Amino acid sequence: MKKLFLIIGAPGSGKTTDAEHIAARNPQHITHYSAGDMLRAEVASGSDRGAVIDSYISQGRIVPIDIAIETIVTAIKAAPTSIILLDGYPRSIE
Repeated sequence: MKKLFLIIGAPGSGKTTDAEHIAARNPQHITHYSAGDMLRAEVASGSDRGAVIDSYISQGRIVPIDIAIETIVTAIKAAPTSIILLDGYPRSIE
């Protein structure tokens, strides 16, 4: 069973930096994902989902939560470890 830990904070508060440090100290047990990095990687992959994501990002809009969740869940399922640190989520105005 996967264990998910969210690092939550304001933009620029150090979420990614903290998560990277934690994961780097425990690479055999912890995988770190940044929601923004995952969305950009999906765009770079050239997938259909990436094209939809790009249509929002290129207009400076927030990617709808259902698309963000689908992208994140796919990454979590494929994670090489059972512990996942995720920063930059939720990505919504709400």
